[in-house]
Amino acid sequence: MKIILIRDGKPDIETDRKCTADKMAKWIAAYDHSEVRENPPAALVNLLSMHRSLSVASPLPRAITSLNKLGIEPAVIDPDFREAQLPLINLLGLTLSPLTYAFWLRILWLAGCSAKVESRSLAQKRAAQAAGKLIKLAENNQTVLLMGHGIFNRMLGARLEKEGFSATGKTGKGYWHAVTYEKSY
Repeated sequence: MKIILIRDGKPDIETDRKCTADKMAKWIAAYDHSEVRENPPAALVNLLSMHRSLSVASPLPRAITSLNKLGIEPAVIDPDFREAQLPLINLLGLTLSPLTYAFWLRILWLAGCSAKVESRSLAQKRAAQAAGKLIKLAENNQTVLLMGHGIFNRMLGARLEKEGFSATGKTGKGYWHAVTYEKSY
């Protein structure tokens, strides 16, 4: 069985304009609704050309458009594969770039501050459930490809390893990053 987890491409959204925490909620919503404009790297295209696979996607537009950039239509779109949300916590009225805010909000989320969004422990339970779905699909298909997101793909990868899968290949870093997990029957 083979499962390939891919992080979506870079969302088409302004990241340089600084904002305060109250504007961050709007930025996060825009980020979640953004699509991808850039094309995938050649290494990823080459990896996927070697595998016939069933494609699965998060419902977020950046995941769907990333698959479309690869010339793939998702066979399954499932909200269980969406990214773990960022909490909206006011960082003392600081004015920061959205990516700097997102970094600190993710650190706070990892430390247990969920502030009205899914907690880390609930996201890990969702990752276990989502990994089970991928494994079930992989039992009936040679290879399953998931177009997902950074943090949640890491949670899925950790869960797949607990289920006996091994990471056998990686391409890239950051956006478009892919990790291949395999398990012998």
